[in-house]
Amino acid sequence: MKISKHYIKWLHIGFWLILFLFPFTFGIQEEPLIPVLTRISLPFALQIGLAYFNLYVLVPKLFKRKKYGQYGLSVLVLLVGVSRMLIWWFRSNLTEAQLSRTIPGSEFTFADLPQPVQIFPPLILTLIILFISTVYALAIDQSKKEQVTILLEKEKTEAELKFLRSQINPHFFFNALNNLYSVFKLKPEKTDQFIQKLSEMLRYVTYECQNGQIKLSREIEVIESYIFFQSMKDEANIEVKLKKEIDNPLAEIEPMILIPLLENAFKHGYSITGENLDINIDIQHRGHNTSIHIENSFIPSASQPNKAPSETGIGLSNIQHRLNYAYPDRHKFESVQKNGRFIINININHDAV
Repeated sequence: MKISKHYIKWLHIGFWLILFLFPFTFGIQEEPLIPVLTRISLPFALQIGLAYFNLYVLVPKLFKRKKYGQYGLSVLVLLVGVSRMLIWWFRSNLTEAQLSRTIPGSEFTFADLPQPVQIFPPLILTLIILFISTVYALAIDQSKKEQVTILLEKEKTEAELKFLRSQINPHFFFNALNNLYSVFKLKPEKTDQFIQKLSEMLRYVTYECQNGQIKLSREIEVIESYIFFQSMKDEANIEVKLKKEIDNPLAEIEPMILIPLLENAFKHGYSITGENLDINIDIQHRGHNTSIHIENSFIPSASQPNKAPSETGIGLSNIQHRLNYAYPDRHKFESVQKNGRFIINININHDAV
């Protein structure tokens, strides 16, 4: 989880504010304010200096580099040195009456206690400060490592997505050139119109699809152009029905999902016996969900009569890989071949978890 610098700053301020107010819970609020502030000023400054020296020097230069012996020795020196300094400071700033005051629950005064006993409370407090700053430093370091790991995974995923998209481009260009050649040979009078539609699609594939998600409505516009110039080749034998229901015009989708599916439908739906090719397309977006249903008549390849379209070429496998990267655990992809029909169903949940 990424922690903002603003949050960290207020976390530090809150911690030191609580520590500063802590002595006031032990009855010193009955004493004059100036002597109290004078007495706790050096200990408070020492605690702050000790914490940040441990946080930014000892932990990164010794503990994280596994120099545990040097780190332990440094901590021991700090514990003894700071504790003795605190004892000296308190003895110098406490009045005779305060030094002679009986410690609650005993018959001894602070002045009666031997030095090893006097040093024990500040020693414990110093140790707690060091422990908290060490744990905090390690927690922040672990958080940074996790952020780097997440960033690297994201960059890796984006790179793989770009690679998969780059596979689609030459595949699309090759099919586009084949279609252009067919139109030029069969219907030369429509070549200009075809080239205009094709240029729009090439602009979409080359430029618009390179920046991540694309509007679903834009992807649909492009497949309508694709259907248009596919139909140019054989108007009599092609019947395409497109149904679309988009409740959010700003809905987005991984680019170049629909075009390879249509290429697959046109490629495997033509019959050498002259039977009509029919394709039914149903695209719906409601709330956070997109569903895509494409069904077409299916004519097996003569060289691979027992293989479904999903087992040949790179189109469908490429789409499945890209869906896995773009919508991990948030999509379903199904392809079914039955009764001379090939059916593809895709469901995408855009509500990231």
